[in-house]
Amino acid sequence: MRLLIIRHGDPDYQHDALTELGQKEAQLLAHYLSHRLPPPRRLFASPLGRAWETASYTARALNQEVTLLPWIEEAGVLQYRYAPAQSQAEADQDARAASPRLHPLGPSVIAWDIPASDLDRLEALGSQWYLDPCLAHPDAEHYLERLQNGLLSFMDGFGIHAAPGGHWSCAQPLPQGDVAIFCHLGSGLLLISRLTGLPAPLLWKRIWLAPSSISSLLLEQQEDGRVNFRITQLGATPHLTPALEGNHSGLQYNPL
Repeated sequence: MRLLIIRHGDPDYQHDALTELGQKEAQLLAHYLSHRLPPPRRLFASPLGRAWETASYTARALNQEVTLLPWIEEAGVLQYRYAPAQSQAEADQDARAASPRLHPLGPSVIAWDIPASDLDRLEALGSQWYLDPCLAHPDAEHYLERLQNGLLSFMDGFGIHAAPGGHWSCAQPLPQGDVAIFCHLGSGLLLISRLTGLPAPLLWKRIWLAPSSISSLLLEQQEDGRVNFRITQLGATPHLTPALEGNHSGLQYNPL
């Protein structure tokens, strides 16, 4: 069994849809997935329009339905807040002092755009990175709890359960075939983190997933029933022609 984590095509964020380029990427992705062996046997998607639209091309090519997973929608609320909530007087005082904690991208930064120096501090917290004061706010906590509970329920549907010690297990032989989840840059990296045990801050700092890219996780079942998630592809775009490669949508600092 393999889990395919697929980022949506080139996004029109204003309308939560695909651009013309994104539609072309989704068409090529659908052709690739429908001709690879084996093709995905089940399709899932974030309810956000850009992910759902990307999945719809593959669904038509495979004559399959797409099941929505509300918990895998983008992690837009996972903001690293440099400027915590303040009274107006405190805000005015900080403005006069030109507070050095304000980042050039704004008073808060989406998780995967956090500067490396701050990500180093998050990494040092290990599995408790989410307790950093700049991340530990109700919106982020609610999102992470929802994602964790949704993932546990999703894996339970395949007979795979979270076991003590932080690993996964399955008492029966794993189901055969591939399963595809069409989601987003942020939620896709978080999903990879939760399944492999790799810290999310490490992935945010070192990895970027291109639009319409495929990340494959092979599920290896060991003799004791333990299930290991092994990354065999990461941000791959084998379906794109050379003319369409190099889409850096989502990079903030110095995209090529």
